[in-house]
Amino acid sequence: MIELEHLDWAEKTLGKEFWQTPGATRAAGGIAPGAAGALEFTPAEPGWYRIALVCEGPSTVTLKISSADGTIGAGSTDCGTAVNAMMNLPVRQLKATVDGADAEGKWAVAVAPAQAR
Repeated sequence: MIELEHLDWAEKTLGKEFWQTPGATRAAGGIAPGAAGALEFTPAEPGWYRIALVCEGPSTVTLKISSADGTIGAGSTDCGTAVNAMMNLPVRQLKATVDGADAEGKWAVAVAPAQAR
């Protein structure tokens, strides 16, 4: 269950403009040992998407974007500062998984079409 405090923190940390971008898919929540966070979504159109990630608590987290066919992309980042990446995504059910390497904390992910500002 997504707690309101995680959503408020995510909007402040990633920026209200991006967090509320039309066409954006977003999620935020807590992570704990043995429990990764996740966001399932289906892009409206194939193409380039901006993926923003921020975390607090663990020293690093790993973000993996996958489909039923396997991993599309993955990467790790230090927590504390929001990071952005561009990824060419297909139109199919996708899952963004945030793993905090057995540490407690919180995370937020937003995915928006690259042309959206």
